[in-house]
Amino acid sequence: MLHPVHAQLSTTDSLRQKLKSTKKFEKRFELLNQLNAEYTQRGYTDSMGLVTKDMLYMARQAHNDTLVVKSYLNIGNYLANKTDFEASLEFYFKALHLAEDLEITEMVLLLNNNIGGEYEDLNNFNEAIKYTRKVKQLLAEDLIQEARKQKNESSEADKRRKNLLRVFNNWHMAYDYLNLGKPDSAMQYLNLAVSIIKLQKLAGGQTNFIQAHINWTYAQAYEKLNNPAAAAQYQHAIKFSDSLRLNTPYVLALNSFSRFLYNKAQYMEALASALTALGEAKKINFSLEIIGSAASLSQIYTAIQMPDSALHYYQLKDNYQEKIFNQQRISRLQDITFTEQIHQAEEQARLAELDEQRKHNLQYAAIAIAIITFVVIFLLLSRNAKVSPRLIEFLGVVGLLILFEFINLLLHPFIGEYTHHSPLLMLIIMVFIAGLLVPMHHKIEHWMKHRFIGHH
Repeated sequence: MLHPVHAQLSTTDSLRQKLKSTKKFEKRFELLNQLNAEYTQRGYTDSMGLVTKDMLYMARQAHNDTLVVKSYLNIGNYLANKTDFEASLEFYFKALHLAEDLEITEMVLLLNNNIGGEYEDLNNFNEAIKYTRKVKQLLAEDLIQEARKQKNESSEADKRRKNLLRVFNNWHMAYDYLNLGKPDSAMQYLNLAVSIIKLQKLAGGQTNFIQAHINWTYAQAYEKLNNPAAAAQYQHAIKFSDSLRLNTPYVLALNSFSRFLYNKAQYMEALASALTALGEAKKINFSLEIIGSAASLSQIYTAIQMPDSALHYYQLKDNYQEKIFNQQRISRLQDITFTEQIHQAEEQARLAELDEQRKHNLQYAAIAIAIITFVVIFLLLSRNAKVSPRLIEFLGVVGLLILFEFINLLLHPFIGEYTHHSPLLMLIIMVFIAGLLVPMHHKIEHWMKHRFIGHH
C-alpha cells in the first residue's frame, strides 16, 4: 500500500522540478494547477494557500479571465479544506458569475457542484439541492448537445471527466434527498450513479473515492427504509474503504455503523466499531468524526453501565469540541487575512488597470489637441486659405470639448483624492474649470473669425 503514496510524492517532486525549469506562462500556470490538485488530494492545506495566490496573481497579470475563474475555484477549494465554508462560497460565486459571463460550461458545472457541496457541509440541504439540480440540468443539456453533433468532438478524457461528474451529481442528489427525509428518492439516484460507473467502465482514483461514499450512503438509505440489508451494506462499505485505504469514507462508515448498532441495542458490536473509528479518525486528525466517535462511546458505555468510561469519552468529546472551536477562531482569522490579501491584490490590479487606461486616454486626447492645433496653425499661416465662420465654430467646439476632457483626465485622480471622491465637490470643481474655459473659448473664436474673415 506504500506504492501509491510514493507515486504521489514523486509526482509532487516532479511538478516542482518542472516549475523551476519552465518559463512559459501558460505551462507554469497549468503546472501550478496540477500541483494544487496534488496538495488537495493529500490534504496539504497550507501549500494550497500559497499556490492558489500565485495562480491568481499570474491570471491577473495576464488579464486572462478564464484563468481567473480557475484561480477563484482553487481558492474556494482551499478555504473549503480549512472548513471556512462561508468564505469558500464567496469565491465560488465570484468564479461562477465570471464563468457564466464567459460561457465556460465545464467550469459552470464544477462550480455549481461545489457550491451545492458547501451547502451540504453547512447542513443547508434545501439550498444544496437547488445547485445539485442545476448541475443535473446542465449535464442533461450537454448530453443533448453531444447527441446532435454529427461527429463526436469530445476526447476520451473529456467524456470520462463528464461521466465522473454525472456520478458525483447523482450521489449528491441522493445525499441531499436522504438528509431531507426522502430515502426512496435517494435510492433512485444511488442506483443511477452505480449504473453510470458500470456502463462507462469507470475505475480507480476518484471513482473508488465516490464509490466508497455511495456504499456508505446506500447503507444509510437502507437503514431509514428499515431494510434488513442495512447491516450487510454497512459492513460492505467499511470493507471496501478499508481495502483501498480510503480513510475518510472508512471512518464515516464505521461511525454510522456504530450508531446503527447502538439503536439495535447491539452494544458490544457498536463499541468495537466506535473504538476502531476513533483510532482511525485520530490517525488522520479527522476532528469532527473524533467528536462523533467519542460521543457514541460515551453513550454506549452509559448503556452498558460503565460510568467512568462514559465520563472519559464525554470529556474527550468536550475537549475536542473546545479544541476545534479554538482552531476555527485562529483559522478564521487566518482566512480573513488571506481573503483580505486577495481583495487588496485585486483592488491594486484594478487601480493599475484604470491608471493605465487613463494614461492611454490622455495620450489620445493630447494627439487630438495636437491635430486641431496643427490645423489651426496651418490655416493661420496660409494666406490663401478660405475659411468659413461655421468651420471656425466647429473647430472651436471640438477643441474645447477635447481640451476639457484632457484636463478632466489629467486632474481627476488629484481632485478625487482631494475631495475624497465626493460627487458633488468633484462636479463643482469641474464646472468651475468649464467656467474658465468657455470665456477663453469665445475670445479665441472671436479672434480667429476676425483674423480669417477680416483678412480675406
